[in-house]
Amino acid sequence: MSGLLFKQQKERGDASLADETRGLIDAGVVGSSAQSIDVESSVMSVDAVVNALDWGPFQWLLLIQCGLSWACDAAEMMLLSFLVPKITPVLMPDASKATRDFYGFMLSAVTFTGIWIGALIFGKVSDKYGRRKGYLYSTAMVGLVGILCSFSPSMYVLIALRGIVGIGLGGVTCAVTLFSELVAEKYRGASIILSIGALWTFGCIFETCVAWFCFTLPGVQWRLFLVLSAIPSITLLTIFPWLVESPRFYMVVDKHDKALEVVKGAAAKNKVKLPENLRIQAPKKAAAAMAAGGVFRTLLGKRLRVTTVLLWGLWFSAVISYYGISFITPLYFSFNGHNEYVVTLLAGKFFFSSREVNPKRV
Repeated sequence: MSGLLFKQQKERGDASLADETRGLIDAGVVGSSAQSIDVESSVMSVDAVVNALDWGPFQWLLLIQCGLSWACDAAEMMLLSFLVPKITPVLMPDASKATRDFYGFMLSAVTFTGIWIGALIFGKVSDKYGRRKGYLYSTAMVGLVGILCSFSPSMYVLIALRGIVGIGLGGVTCAVTLFSELVAEKYRGASIILSIGALWTFGCIFETCVAWFCFTLPGVQWRLFLVLSAIPSITLLTIFPWLVESPRFYMVVDKHDKALEVVKGAAAKNKVKLPENLRIQAPKKAAAAMAAGGVFRTLLGKRLRVTTVLLWGLWFSAVISYYGISFITPLYFSFNGHNEYVVTLLAGKFFFSSREVNPKRV
């Protein structure tokens, strides 16, 4: 695996990173079980240092800290599939079925529109203020406004508040960015899939249990349902005093000392010995690399156009299929007189059983 990593870096023309990785491979760190390094040069790129950290307790803790954002995100999204058919008769008792269906659609549509807006906003926030702060602000928005939703006096207020929750949900990718920038290249793919897939499924199972509990109580306990659904995001705020920032972000904003502090702390937890006089080479700033025309011109340029279009198409297909099935399944079984909560739990359990549970199995 380590030889392949070195070969890929050479093929990409990243000579400096390849040389650093070659040194780490020769020292027996990258791609091996060794826990110490002896590097002649004390100047290393961010990628080389992160690769040297390998995988250990630091990454496991970070996986939980960042992956829980997806569990909270899943809870807030699955909320819609259970809430929409319950809430419209309560908040719009005199409206026709067509009107109720329209506002039920708007509740979901405005939430997803908020996610789109939030992704644009928090992408800028994470680049300017840091991935950690982007993650913190988005989580706080989801949790606090999620609680406020339970006080909605009308359908119109609820729709507006869920739109704001959607904006917060759009920032969940800040956690993925933070996590990916502190994981060695050879573990990155498997660990991100584990973080997103397994913990997203956990969030879906949690939300199904909450819905089952609330909507089998006397009356329509939709306010209690909204409060319990927001509690995971509120709880998640307690981890931020112990959450680190991305060293790559620190290097981009010229906070080299803080970047060194993060990687040395990670090395201590993983029992990896870094050079005593280590200095991290600052990465090329994105602004200089994209000075010709910005992000979209780069993504749709000659070099990346085909890959970008294919990924957009695959992601669109995956999202429309997943949410379509997730939202329709409870409604379908409910209308046919079956227990929609049991079916959703079984679907979540099957999805979880198909996940890879160890990032080191690559």
